[in-house]
Amino acid sequence: MSKSENYPDSMNDTVDTIGPVLQTFINEVVRTEMPNCNYIYDPELSYDTSIQLFRAKNAELGKTEDALPLFSFSRSALKFPENETALHRRTANNVGTFESDNGDHFSYAMVHGEIELQFFYVNKHMREVEQFEINYLANEGISGSREMTVNLPELGDFNYYIQYDDLLDVNINNEGTYYKGLAGTVRIRGFYFVFRSQVQVIKEINCSIYEQNGEIINRDSLLGSKVIS
Repeated sequence: MSKSENYPDSMNDTVDTIGPVLQTFINEVVRTEMPNCNYIYDPELSYDTSIQLFRAKNAELGKTEDALPLFSFSRSALKFPENETALHRRTANNVGTFESDNGDHFSYAMVHGEIELQFFYVNKHMREVEQFEINYLANEGISGSREMTVNLPELGDFNYYIQYDDLLDVNINNEGTYYKGLAGTVRIRGFYFVFRSQVQVIKEINCSIYEQNGEIINRDSLLGSKVIS
């Protein structure tokens, strides 16, 4: 079905599904391969700000654990994939409907697009940094996952495809102690949905990864989705 009209004040009356995609990547790809690594969302994606954000979060939780190893990440705005642009743009005009358990009908819009997840990995142990490098280039570790499935309640499972760009070296001098970091970009491509705000199950998934201030929290709070049916 094609979109015939926009909803008034649509930006303030919809909930997006980018959050569940990010959450699935962190939980099922990164956390599965590096269960002993810390994680933090950092829009600036620098060593200093990532450490500060992680320590501030631990202080709120009453913890004092070492920040390293740390997987820090940010993301780009959602955009159309570079290839077949016209085809992907046409999908933005598609809308669908589904019926909830109590008989209510809801509508959603969808777009075939991709987000770029930029990451920064740092570890005080050079051996583990080198292991990350080798595994990444050998399509093992996190880069061994080229596809993931995201479950959207009421709608079902959707596949998202992952592309990994080359790694970049990051040398860090922290008060006379030198660390080696690695930076890279991951592209996650698939269908992204926008629902009317009445769909409470989608809101709950979104809120399980984001805090009120918009940050994505560290590993101890990323143990899984909380879904209310």
